Amino acid sequence: MKNLRVHIQTPPSAARIGEKSADALREAAHAAELAAAEERGRAAGYAEAIAGSASTLEQAAEQYHVLRTELSEQAGSCAAKLATDIVRQLLRIEVPAGNYDLEKIVREVLVQGDAGYGRYVVRLNPADAERLADTRFRAGTKIEADEDVRLCDVRVETPQGVLVRELDACLRDIRERLLGGTS
Repeated sequence: MKNLRVHIQTPPSAARIGEKSADALREAAHAAELAAAEERGRAAGYAEAIAGSASTLEQAAEQYHVLRTELSEQAGSCAAKLATDIVRQLLRIEVPAGNYDLEKIVREVLVQGDAGYGRYVVRLNPADAERLADTRFRAGTKIEADEDVRLCDVRVETPQGVLVRELDACLRDIRERLLGGTS
């Protein structure tokens, strides 16, 4: 079959393709383009929002980790300080009431300074010295009252030197150990 050519002098004004006019087809094409552009915009916005949210979430997780580590360290430090403060307060009540094993404390100091046999002078607060007046220690050990020694503290003079066991120093040592060597 041969192709036929049609020459029209003026553009058609009421041309139809199927049931729709050319204007309706242009409007439909324009609406489809607009809908496609809108969908591409929505998809791009969604992708950008997801990427932004992921970045924000990552930053929040990093901040959480840093703060959690800091707070954990602070909690340990606070717990150690609180524990030693509580012990200090309890000792302010218990020491004046005599609620401590003075004989055991003195024997532990003597063991720490064990450099053989010899003369040992154990200096105690007068009230503590009175408590141990009838206690027997190894030969050569003498208990003496000393006003300069606080309750529950012990000073032992040995042939090799002086050993001191002070309650406040013990508490400081405990606190430092709990804090990992820092105060």
